[in-house]
Amino acid sequence: MRGTLHVVRSEDLLPLTQLTQGRVLSGMASRARALGITDTIVDTVIDNVTAELDMSHPVSRAELRAMIARAHPGEPRTEVISHLMYQLSVRGLICHGPFVEGEQRIVLTRRWVPEGTSVNDESFLPRMLSRYISGHGPVSAADAARWFGLPLGHIRRARHSLSDAILDVSTPTGTQWMLSSAATDNTLSTLHRRPTTRLLPGFDEFMLGYSDRSFAVPAASLSEIVPGNNGMFRSTVCSAASVVGTWSRKNSGRSIQTHPFTTFSRETVRGIRSSARELSRITGTQLTVQLPD
Repeated sequence: MRGTLHVVRSEDLLPLTQLTQGRVLSGMASRARALGITDTIVDTVIDNVTAELDMSHPVSRAELRAMIARAHPGEPRTEVISHLMYQLSVRGLICHGPFVEGEQRIVLTRRWVPEGTSVNDESFLPRMLSRYISGHGPVSAADAARWFGLPLGHIRRARHSLSDAILDVSTPTGTQWMLSSAATDNTLSTLHRRPTTRLLPGFDEFMLGYSDRSFAVPAASLSEIVPGNNGMFRSTVCSAASVVGTWSRKNSGRSIQTHPFTTFSRETVRGIRSSARELSRITGTQLTVQLPD
């Protein structure tokens, strides 16, 4: 869908890449031209690399890069090899496979995962949309379109086919969607409870899963989460549905340093300490918390 690693059910990988690759490949076309990569070169690399992978054990990233270099008719630069590796991924031809000696290896998709559902199955996108709404709701049509990298029309037709399985809920930014389920009923019934404080990691879906993050982050503070709008998301301190600061690991990972956007409330400070204790339990490392003076 974009240049980010995604974890999906194995049977959904091929139809998902088939569904989303059109826009991605179109967006990559100008970069391919700038690198001197023609359709003939792409076809040659695909044929040779997939044939070699079909006869090979799972390979490291370095081994895959060497395969691409051998398959290329010239002497490709580093950027060309990286672009062609992305082409193979976007088309669903390669994916991550087993870990070998701590390194995840790359495999030929059709040898690693079942073929699964056809992209022509009209129920596939509605099913995927239902899962997205379940994990992210309430969401807007624009949120879903951005997440899948698909036109709004595709998303609206998929939502229409879900009918009563999706609830329309009123939010400060307009009508959005939630799954019609007991879990949603529970969420809506507990909005009055004391807010929970969480230490979320960088690149958490609470930040990446929406096209508009204003529901959670003050506009003036977004640059503190993504400095310079460089695509690198810092870890966040979240209180209820609001991001109130960022945090980082210091002292070789043994302490947590927090950076509030304004001032943490006493309740948020207690939540940070509680979250740090839970993180200590999970990681087996005793963590200390550094709060601003």
